[in-house]
This record gives sequence, C-alpha cells and structure tokens, in this order.
Amino acid sequence: MSFWDKVEPDVKRSLRASERDGFFWAVMAGFGENFVQPFAIFLRATNLQIAALASVPQLVSALLLPHIGGLTDRLRMRKRIVLTAVVLQAWMWLPILVLPALMGARAVPLLVLLYTIYLILARFSAPAWISWMGDLVPESVRGEYFGHRNLIIQLTTVCSTLVAGSLLGLFEERSELLGFGLLFVVAFLARMASAGFLRQVQEPAYVHQQQDDFTLRQFVGRLPSTTYGRFVIFNCLLRLATAFSAPFFALYMLHDLGLGYGSYTLVIASSTFAKVFTMQQWGRIGDRFGNRRVLGVTALLIPVVPMLWLLSTKVWWLVLIELFAGLAWGGYDLAGANFLFDAVRPAKRVRVFAFHETLHGICLFLGAMAGGLVSTRVPQLSFAVSPLQTIFLLSGLLRLLAVGMLLHTVKEVRVIAGQQRLPLPLVIAEPMEDILYGAFHGMRHGAKLVTERGVHGMRRGFYSVDRIYHQAAEDMRRSFRGKKA
Repeated sequence: MSFWDKVEPDVKRSLRASERDGFFWAVMAGFGENFVQPFAIFLRATNLQIAALASVPQLVSALLLPHIGGLTDRLRMRKRIVLTAVVLQAWMWLPILVLPALMGARAVPLLVLLYTIYLILARFSAPAWISWMGDLVPESVRGEYFGHRNLIIQLTTVCSTLVAGSLLGLFEERSELLGFGLLFVVAFLARMASAGFLRQVQEPAYVHQQQDDFTLRQFVGRLPSTTYGRFVIFNCLLRLATAFSAPFFALYMLHDLGLGYGSYTLVIASSTFAKVFTMQQWGRIGDRFGNRRVLGVTALLIPVVPMLWLLSTKVWWLVLIELFAGLAWGGYDLAGANFLFDAVRPAKRVRVFAFHETLHGICLFLGAMAGGLVSTRVPQLSFAVSPLQTIFLLSGLLRLLAVGMLLHTVKEVRVIAGQQRLPLPLVIAEPMEDILYGAFHGMRHGAKLVTERGVHGMRRGFYSVDRIYHQAAEDMRRSFRGKKA
C-alpha cells in the first residue's frame, strides 16, 4: 500500500502541489545556485572572496532569522510570508547576472552583496515553510513523504545541473558571460513557477500561544539540557567543520585541476544523483527505526568524505567521492529535518528552527572564513597537487572530532516499534559510535591525568635518579676504600 493511501484527498492535493513547487525549486538550484561559485571564479575571485561568498550571506541571513521567527508568530500568515519571499527571491537572479558584469573590479564584492540579499529572502521563508509543512503532513507518513518529495527534488537537481553544465560548456570557448546569463534567466523563471504551485497548497490554522515564546538567549541556555538542543550543538559544530573546506572544492576543481565545466558539472551532480536513490530509503528507515539511528550511521560517514579528495585527481574518482557524499549527507539532512518534527512541539517549531539556523549560519561563517584564512598559509602536503588538499584533510579531522565528542549525546525521542531486526549498516554503526565516543573521551581523560600528574611524576623521577646517583657514588667510595685497605 502506498503512503498516499493514508492521506486525505484535500491534503493529498496540497502535498502534490508542494511536490511541484519542489520540482521547480530544484530547476532553480540546478541552473542557478550550483553555478554561483563558478560565476565568482569566472569573475576572478580570490580564495578569501570565495570564502566570503560562502559565509557572509549565511551569517547575515542567520542573524536576521530570530526576528523573522517572531514575525511569523505575530502575523500568523505563513503562506503569505513564504510567497512574498519566494517571488522577491526569484527577481534577485536578474541583478545577480547584470550588475557584476558591469562593475569590473568591484564585481565580486557586489556579487557577495546580491547573493546575501538572495539568501536572506530564502531564509526569510524557511521558518514559516517548515512550520506550515510540519502541520500539513501527517506524522504517520512524514518520513516517506519527505523522502519522496526529496527524491523528486534531487533527481530534478541532477538533471538540471547536467543540462546547465552542458549549456555552459557550449559557451566556454565563446562567451561564458552569455552562458551564465542563460542559466540565471532559467533560474528566475523556475522560481516564479514554484511560487505559482505554492499558492495551491492549503495552510492549516496556525495556533500560537504567548507561553510558547522564548528568546535566543533562553534557547541557547537550554541547549545542553534538551534532546533537540544537544542535536543543535552537535550539528552546528559538524557544519562548522564542514564549512572549513566546503567553499574550496569548486576552486580546486576549476582552478587547480583545470577541469572544464562539463567535468565539473558531472562531479557536483554525482552527489545529488546518490541522494536520488537513497533519500526515500533513508526516510523508510527513519520511520521504522528512528531518525536518531539514521543520524548515527550517516554522521560516521561524513568525516571520511573530504579525506578521500587526497587520494586521486582523476575525474572518475571525484565522481565516486561525490556519490559517497550524497549517500551520507542525504540521510543526515533528511533525518535531521525529521528530528525537528519529532522533538519539538508544533507551536515552537518556527522559533526553534529560526534560532537553530541562526547558530548554524554563524558556524558556517566561522568555518568558511577560518578555512579561507588558513588556505593562504597552509603548507602543501608532499604527495598533494594543491595546498587546498591540506584544508580537506583538516576538515575531515575536525568533523571526526565533532562526531566522536558529541554524537553520543543525541538520543532518540520517538517510541519506535519493531526494532528487533536492524539493517546491517545500523548494526555496524552503533558499535562504531561507541568506540569513537570511548576513544575521544579516553584521550581527554588521559590528557587530564597527564596534566595533573605529569609534573609530579617528573619531580619524583628526578628525585629517584638523584637518589640512585648518590647511592652509586657512595658504593664506589666504599669499594675504593676497601681496595685501598
């Protein structure tokens, strides 16, 4: 029986419209968002400017999110907020295309500014959309529906990215600017189409009470003591470690490896391609065994991803890496989104999501800017072809540190039935998680013992050596006297 059979007809119509909205959003992402960094590289952006493009929009939009969440609570018109932001976001693609091309040396800073406004509008709609869809989608099919919807989105993103990369490749030898222009016009039209389908999605009544209000400071203060709060801490630190290297993969491929747009597109589309074939299965596993288990499995895979970039520069190897990355991040992102629905009451979801994204955006900024600064000073590994590969290695180690120290603190909140037969990856991952937790905490405990006892032990050692030395000298004197007598 399909999960659609469990959904009422009027809700089903809305969910179908939401799928179509997701389809056109994916077209926009494939033609637009996936080629913003290549556009910056075409405009001759430096390493630090690439890091700023990846981080400054995240920071500014994140700092505005707490106010956006409060606006949703006051207006109680989630649909209108989302539609307004989506239409304005669509129109941003036109100045992103035109203005940097006219500004010469100031093109990249202007691109950062325009993309910041674009991302602010995207973030403006996100809390209201999360709350809206959380109320609309029945809990019994939530994992399968979002897995199905994400399947459509990821498949469309793959196809759109491949088509966009092919089109851009045709203009590579003639006019790359014209090629980027064509891509961004398609992104504009696709986002306008998605707004049309959003209008067809019904909005359940929004129930909000004054006692559900809380401030960002209160939210941060409660993080260590709540289930979702501990997930927020873990997720933000994992994202910070990821952002340390994330802005530089496009630069590494296009500049250091000299890949054409066709090969670059094939690599970045591979990650999305993997999500297409795993997202729905991750949703089913989350519904049956709990989203916490999916988080545990995928979080163990994520630190491996950047380290694999050190092993080869062949395009086929980069494609395999991105397929693996899509498997890991697809499950992690889906389980993380569903974990919000499991752990947070509907009335608090807008603010919780907004505050989580605020902390998330700050961590993305810190991680990307730290990576940008380090990338200008880091030594190149002896076997590497680029200093950026050192950044990839450091990012993997930082991710591993976050997983080892904090994943163990995140607990399941749902009551899950039928857990007696776990899939093999879950059976393997749970002991691995315990091993990592034990290893990192053992190292921390050992370091504490060394700190507390090290000086004392060295002092005792020197005293012992001193005693042995004096005893040996005394024995030698006695021996000498005996021989002399």
